[in-house]
Amino acid sequence: MNGLLKKEYQLNREDFHLHSSEKFGSLRSQPIENLGKCYSDRLVVAPDLTLVYLNYSPVCDLAIKELDNPHNSHVLVITLGLHGESCYQATQSASMVNFIAGYTTINSFHHSTGQRHYKSGETTSQLRLIIGKNLLHQYAGKECANLLLGNGQLNQLLHQRTSPTSLSHAAVLMRHLSRHSAKMNRLTLHTHSLCLLSEQLELLLPQPKESRQKLSPEEIRKLEQVQDIMQKHMADPITEEYLCAAIGMNKGKLKEGFRYLFNSTPHKMLLEIRMRKAHLLLESGYQVAQTAWNVGYSQPNNFSVAFNKFFGYSPKFVFHKH
Repeated sequence: MNGLLKKEYQLNREDFHLHSSEKFGSLRSQPIENLGKCYSDRLVVAPDLTLVYLNYSPVCDLAIKELDNPHNSHVLVITLGLHGESCYQATQSASMVNFIAGYTTINSFHHSTGQRHYKSGETTSQLRLIIGKNLLHQYAGKECANLLLGNGQLNQLLHQRTSPTSLSHAAVLMRHLSRHSAKMNRLTLHTHSLCLLSEQLELLLPQPKESRQKLSPEEIRKLEQVQDIMQKHMADPITEEYLCAAIGMNKGKLKEGFRYLFNSTPHKMLLEIRMRKAHLLLESGYQVAQTAWNVGYSQPNNFSVAFNKFFGYSPKFVFHKH
């Protein structure tokens, strides 16, 4: 991310235009000046529970100044990197937080000033879940919540690969949050937001002492390697047999490891990776047939059926929208 810290176009909060959607109840923020396709959509799902979807494809390097916490309270922020990468450089310390596709980053803070950096010519998309102090007290308990929130300074609590379960919740949230959707189901948004929070709290909060380590460090490394293979070779035919040969693991252990480590299956994870990439390609102007080929479908019709089933709307709808 060091390359992001070269000379950049500086933006302040007053350089953004805010537009509210009566239909969806969300608030869109985008630069007043045309600097490429850059926007974020914010939706308050419930008190102390806010969703933000960010999509930036700037034509120049951007540095966006944040002078204070816009939430005006202690918050826990869960960020799922969906595509590309960005970073946040705090001014009051040497702290730098990187947001990378395929990784979940969790931070807590009350007061934090700094800059967000986005690189020219690269698409960055992220889904954020912002949880306020009172809601965190309700679900984590006051003592544990205060421990997570800390003293108000920027504190990175977690940075690890996004699980397939989280990606599943993210897909539902984005489908309903997206302005492609014909309608927004608030109950669905609330339910999947809390499920996403619940999964992350299991990672952050103290667990019972009994060992849950059923996999060796080497087996975990091999299973995580499968994610890398899927990301790099999603355009190729990928079978369980191929994956087993690539990492040196039998099919039974592969499936058992996926179920234990990711609460998923290899097939489900590959589908989620392909659909997420497909959506970004369509938003970038790729035609349906091109997109299908790039994510491993030789037949556009088969791709369209899978895409519609996954997102709830057709790939042509996304393509024509952009």
